[in-house]
Amino acid sequence: MAGLTEVAVKAGFEKGQVSDVQDVFTALHDLVMSGEKVIVKGFGTFTRDDTPARTARNPSNGEPVAVPPKQKMKFKPAPGTIVVVEEAKKTSKKKTKKKKK
Repeated sequence: MAGLTEVAVKAGFEKGQVSDVQDVFTALHDLVMSGEKVIVKGFGTFTRDDTPARTARNPSNGEPVAVPPKQKMKFKPAPGTIVVVEEAKKTSKKKTKKKKK
């Protein structure tokens, strides 16, 4: 799995510019968590998903447990991104497929 440094270098950034790339992701996160919808054309849409508070059960003893509300980022890929990912899955499966004897 590649980290942010590897992705930034592959995208053409110098190693010293990785903090700039990190700043972009931090700004994206801050905007989304403040309630803004962020659209990256040709890549996808980032939104905030609000999960309300609820009561769950502890599986070991059945006691009710209060689960607090949460806010998390949600990503919906653009149609072009989905095609690229599906093609990558297909080529990956072909490479890992073992030949039958």
